[in-house]
Amino acid sequence: MKNLKRNQKKKNFPFLGLFLVVLFLFLIAGLYLLFKKSPFYFLRRVNFVLITREREVAVFSLQDEEGLVLDLPGKSKVTVVRGFGEYELGKVYALGELERKGSELLKETVQENFSIPVFGYFYDPAPLDYSSLNSKKFFSRIFWQSLRGKIKTDLNRYDLILLYLKANKLKTISVKAGDFENIESLFKDKTLRGESCSIEILNSTDHNGLAQQAARLPERAGARIIRTADAQEVQKDCLLLVAKSMSDKYTERWLGLVFDCQVKELGEEGGRADFTLVVGENYWKKLSEKW
Repeated sequence: MKNLKRNQKKKNFPFLGLFLVVLFLFLIAGLYLLFKKSPFYFLRRVNFVLITREREVAVFSLQDEEGLVLDLPGKSKVTVVRGFGEYELGKVYALGELERKGSELLKETVQENFSIPVFGYFYDPAPLDYSSLNSKKFFSRIFWQSLRGKIKTDLNRYDLILLYLKANKLKTISVKAGDFENIESLFKDKTLRGESCSIEILNSTDHNGLAQQAARLPERAGARIIRTADAQEVQKDCLLLVAKSMSDKYTERWLGLVFDCQVKELGEEGGRADFTLVVGENYWKKLSEKW
């Protein structure tokens, strides 16, 4: 009887092992699909804004195996979006928190004042130690402490895990002081610049200069802007018109994410440019109207 039970266990063991292997593969596949949905899976250069309890502000960035930290003086005056007027940069987050939208106001203000696409924010209640900025541990700490809930962020856990893994691959770190006049070349996206797709930006509102304002973001990131002009019709939302031959390009995904655009595919020939970005009333409201 005992031998029979042993034989049954031996027979069951391969099936149990196979079940565990299949379960493990399903878990890996599930995590891969979740990571693939993250914008940080396809983005080559990712930029974030960090603020501390002491109102110190920094923009930090990852691209391939390179890290960059830009220390922005918190007492410098900036034009706050949403029509708030001029404030010290270090006070923007607290200003937005009056409406419980501190992260949104800080990201949008940094993005529009310095023309740096910002993909997330971090609030660190501990004083920021700038002596550690030349080490990849700075990047790893931000993402790891955010995963533990010690640092406040608007990113989800899968984003943070992916970024933590990327941070551990960094080999070089550059630290720059906040010289606002000389940051134009710091945040170039190699893939965006490498594709060199032609982009035109149209203003579909009654407000002057909106297309030129919107053009600063992709242009500073390395995109090729060939034209800014007014659209023929007024519209509310952002629209990205894509030539069929340019569909699924990195540039398309980048523009759609940064400007939160609906994408519409054109015919094979497309328009006068590979991509036409039409900014609408909502973009103007973000710059000029309170919530």
